[in-house]
Amino acid sequence: MAALVLAFGVPAVVSAQDAPQQEEPRVLFSPGQTASRAEIVTFLYRGFLLAYPDYQPYTDVEAVFADVPADAYYADAVAWAWEMDVTYGTGYETLD
Repeated sequence: MAALVLAFGVPAVVSAQDAPQQEEPRVLFSPGQTASRAEIVTFLYRGFLLAYPDYQPYTDVEAVFADVPADAYYADAVAWAWEMDVTYGTGYETLD
């Protein structure tokens, strides 16, 4: 099950199939729920990947944000957001 949604005007594919690949529990997009910073960045990143499917972040996310584990499902998205000047986090070395 997949859905195409717009996140800030950027198409993003949200799929229940994405979560198992990231070793996270299966969840569906819930527009009535509050989205975390990690989720919003992941939506934007997945939309970006539709246009640039071969892109790989080169940033070591743990070196930039101490509160983002390298193996987190959103780590590549956060690294991409930092590289593209989408976010600088909320404080010294923190995303949230």
